[in-house]
Amino acid sequence: MKTLDDIETVVPKVKVLCKSKGVDLVADNPVAEALLQHIDATWGKPECPTDWIKLPSQRRWEYEITAKLLGVLAGARVLDAGGGQGYMAYIMSSQHDVIFNDRYDGYKQPPAPIQKVIGSFFTLPENAPFDEITCVSVLEHVPPERRLDWFEKTYRLLKPGGVAVMTFEQRPTEVFVIGNGLTLTTKEVEKLCKETSLSVVEQLESPHKCVNSRGWRPIAMKLVRE
Repeated sequence: MKTLDDIETVVPKVKVLCKSKGVDLVADNPVAEALLQHIDATWGKPECPTDWIKLPSQRRWEYEITAKLLGVLAGARVLDAGGGQGYMAYIMSSQHDVIFNDRYDGYKQPPAPIQKVIGSFFTLPENAPFDEITCVSVLEHVPPERRLDWFEKTYRLLKPGGVAVMTFEQRPTEVFVIGNGLTLTTKEVEKLCKETSLSVVEQLESPHKCVNSRGWRPIAMKLVRE
């Protein structure tokens, strides 16, 4: 596995052709650039296909766009909610103070200065709010009856003005259905944000069908606590 020391030997970054309001999301954001370099340094991990240059992987796009949508403050206190194998947490650990949270301890990345809190997202303490929260491909798996709770918890875990970046999958019809019959729409997410005083400030769809998304296109939303 390549590390940050191998950056100079890594294949050049995949250029994601995705801009927000005509502005390059990495411009004047050295923290995002450093995070993208960290992504490149882990080229070839099992969950990330080796043919990214030909057809980007779903996760690759989600990790990159999350890095770009995060704030520009180095050393921010960041929560990676539903972190799975810990890839996003590991990426962010090069620039931020990161807490990894998941119901199960599935962290499989190299050792890093990351605090792991294993257990339900809903029971995380709220006495030390976060500057930023990332939630990569998790929301579509939250049961509909708990989604409002999820957004309310996100609101309480963020500092005023704090940022949450969430990614999830959608069909062109804006509906995503997974194996257990759950569905998710962008309109539902927007409604949940309004109900919890989280403002959607960016909404970006992958400009391409991703190799491991079964024809669906992932979408990313940047939310700010009012």
